[in-house]
Amino acid sequence: MSGARRPRLEPRTAGANGTRRVRARLATAVRQLARRRHAAVPRVRVAEQGGEPRFLAADDPTAQALAAAAEALLSAAQHGSRR
Repeated sequence: MSGARRPRLEPRTAGANGTRRVRARLATAVRQLARRRHAAVPRVRVAEQGGEPRFLAADDPTAQALAAAAEALLSAAQHGSRR
């Protein structure tokens, strides 16, 4: 005895559900890109005298100077110091 064949379901791309799905996927992609952009921003963490850590803003001149110094140290460590 064989079972009855069921009609093939067409993917819903039109109508209210289809547009909601597309919008939901688009919103997910936009949120993911925003998270990646936020994660890619270099952050500088400093510790106060009491030991409490805080992050400096990316546009802070102190943060930019510290990030440049850190890059120079990493570069020197990777390539060896010439002095």
